[in-house]
Amino acid sequence: MAIYEIRTYTLYVGKMAEATELYQKHGFPALEAGGHDKKLVGYFQGDTGMINQLTHIWKFHDDADRRGHWAAVFLSLIHISEPTRQAEIS
Repeated sequence: MAIYEIRTYTLYVGKMAEATELYQKHGFPALEAGGHDKKLVGYFQGDTGMINQLTHIWKFHDDADRRGHWAAVFLSLIHISEPTRQAEIS
């Protein structure tokens, strides 16, 4: 049985355009480069109701698949930020 993970983020009013632009320029390309986009069903924003919310849905085979996915994503983030952190230390 598949597991769907729904993540909903509430943004400050008026920040949706900025958040969408950052995701398009940096977020999705980073997921795609690491091969982490394959489990993404989609990113959604409403046009009525809570219009300052951004929701993304992920599909996993089971809980182990979900945990392994997020561990790999966060490990990738650590590797991406390491050169920057090393430069700051030097």
